[in-house]
Amino acid sequence: MKNKLALNFLAELIGTFIFLGTIITVINSTESTMNFLKIGLALIVSISFFGGVSGGAFNPAVSLLLYINDKISIQVMAVQIIAQICGCLLAVLVFRNITSKGENMINIH
Repeated sequence: MKNKLALNFLAELIGTFIFLGTIITVINSTESTMNFLKIGLALIVSISFFGGVSGGAFNPAVSLLLYINDKISIQVMAVQIIAQICGCLLAVLVFRNITSKGENMINIH
């Protein structure tokens, strides 16, 4: 069971990182076109690669709704939400450290 939870955590972390990293990059790009397509493709890629492992929630609200509808246990929901928060923070940190546009984002120190 622990191995399955660890895989679930890793899948949600990486999938959320890809999805939110794309959203952050697209939102902060002035010359970007067809943003909806880029965000949709990032979600499709994340779900395609990691959906079979974790269910592909990549959002705490989705994980909560899966728990409320008895699709996942409270333990899995907690692991997913923690992984999603970590993936989000990782995406923000990577964006801030790779681009100069990250200086304008909210400080999370």
